[in-house]
Amino acid sequence: SDSFRHDMMDAQMARPSRHARAHDHFPTSFYHTRMYNMKGTFFGVLCVALLCMDNALAATLLVGSTRTYRTPRDAIGAMKAGDTMIIDNGTYKTTFGVGVNITNFTIKSASGNPYKCILDGQGGVGSGFPLTKGKGIIHVMAPGTIQGIGFVNGGGGDGVSDGEAGLYAESFKALSQLNVVNCSFDNNENGIFVPGASGNGANVKISVTNSIFSRNKPNGVVSDGQGHNVYISGNTFISNKNIWLPSKYGNNLKSRALTTTVQYDYNKHDQGRCLDIASGGKLTVTGGVYTSVGPTAVSNFICYACENTNSGIYTPTISGLTIVGSRANDCIWNNAAGITMNFASTTQRWASSGASFRIQGPGSVTGIVLTPPQGTTYVAIPAPVFPPYVNY
Repeated sequence: SDSFRHDMMDAQMARPSRHARAHDHFPTSFYHTRMYNMKGTFFGVLCVALLCMDNALAATLLVGSTRTYRTPRDAIGAMKAGDTMIIDNGTYKTTFGVGVNITNFTIKSASGNPYKCILDGQGGVGSGFPLTKGKGIIHVMAPGTIQGIGFVNGGGGDGVSDGEAGLYAESFKALSQLNVVNCSFDNNENGIFVPGASGNGANVKISVTNSIFSRNKPNGVVSDGQGHNVYISGNTFISNKNIWLPSKYGNNLKSRALTTTVQYDYNKHDQGRCLDIASGGKLTVTGGVYTSVGPTAVSNFICYACENTNSGIYTPTISGLTIVGSRANDCIWNNAAGITMNFASTTQRWASSGASFRIQGPGSVTGIVLTPPQGTTYVAIPAPVFPPYVNY
C-alpha cells in the first residue's frame, strides 16, 4: 500500500551511509557521539597544524656588523608578532620602538651577556640624541621578552628628570606581561619606567629576573625624586633574583604598581630607599638581602604608602628577609594607618656597632630589632656575583 511504501522510503532514508555502517551495531546515541568526537578531534588537529604553521612563519632577524641588519633599529621595521631578534655583541648607539602589534616578540643578545651587547642612549634628549618617543632606548607597547641586553645612558643628559629610561613600557592593548631577563641597567635616568596604572600603564605587567641595576639617576640630575633604578606605576611589577646597587640620588626600587612582588633580591643603597612602595598596593616581599652603606641614613630604608594611597591599602606580606644594619637611624616607614607591616622570619645582621633602625608610622611595624644585641659580630654581606660576568 502507499502507507507501506512511505514507511519503507522513510526507513531507507534513515539508514546510515556505507561509510557509517560499521557502527550499525552501536546505539544511535553512541554513533552520533563518536562522529561528533571525530569532528572535534579533526578540528583540534587542524588548530594545532595552523598554530605550527604560524610558528613556522615566525622569523629570526639577525643583527650585527656582518648580518642582514646592521642595527636593531634596522631590524625592527621588519619585525612582526612572534619574531625573534638576535643581536651580536657590540655597542649600538641607537634607539627603537616595539609597536602594539608586535606581540610575543623576543629581543635578545647572541651571547646572553649584557656587558657585551649594549644599547647606548648617549644621554638622551638633553644631549642631542632623542630617545624613542622621547622616552626610552627601547620603547615597548606590546608583551614579549628582552634578554641579555645592557642599557646605558638612557636619558638624564638634560639635567632634568622627565621620565626618560633605558626601557620604557606603556600602552599595551590588553593586560599582558613584558619579561626582562638577564639584563643590566647602568647610568640611565631610570633603568625601567612604566607610567600610571590609571593611564598608559594600565595594561602593563612587567617581570624582571636575574638582572642588575646600578647608578641610574645619573650625575647631573638633581635629587628631585623623579629618577630611580626602576620607576614602575603600571598594573603589576615582579622582581625576582635581581641585584640592586645604589642609584644616584633616587631610590633602588620605586613602585606605584597595583601589585608588587619582590623575591630573593639583593638590594643595597647608600642614601635613598631600598624599597619605595610609594602608593601602597598589594605587596609581597620574600627572601633576599637588604642593606645600606654610608655613615648616616638620609632617607628611608623601606617604606609603604609613604606618598599616597592611590594603589589601595593592604596588609603587606613580608617574610624570610635578611636585613643588615650598617648606619645609624635607618627608617622603616609604614604610612598606612591601621595596617601592620610584619617582618616575619626575618634575620637581622649588623655591619657596624653604631647601626640602628627607627620605626615611623602611623602604621605599625613588627619583627624588627632596633639596635645590635650585646655580643653582636659585625659583618657586612657583599653583593653576589652577577652570573656569570661581574663580581661586585
